[in-house]
Amino acid sequence: MLRSLPADLDSDELNHPTGLCEQLIEYINTPKCLHWVEIAIIVNYADGSMQLCEMAKAVLAAVSGPSSTLVPFEQFRRARQIFFADYAYVLRLTGPGFADMEAPTMPDGFHERRVAQQMLFLGKKWEALHWALLFTI
Repeated sequence: MLRSLPADLDSDELNHPTGLCEQLIEYINTPKCLHWVEIAIIVNYADGSMQLCEMAKAVLAAVSGPSSTLVPFEQFRRARQIFFADYAYVLRLTGPGFADMEAPTMPDGFHERRVAQQMLFLGKKWEALHWALLFTI
């Protein structure tokens, strides 16, 4: 992760990373991101794979601590931390292998976040895919 920007950037060059971070934060905080979330859930649940859950937990671990002194980068890191905590929770709650794990802990504020609730809806909607796979083996 980039911890700082070069000192010789002009104001236009400094504004570009800020704008990009703001766009990325907006994307993961609105239902715009749910299409790829749903596709990933369908593919992984249909295969009975726990890889998606493991990747979400790995990303969550990677963004769990401050990574930059730059405010836009830190805001984006925090937004990713919240998003992936919600995503990992949904995957552990509804995905393959969840019965073998300890009960996941719900992230703080989960019920107040619209995207989190919609992710949970998608997880529950497609949860039967991995159960069907278990009963066909």
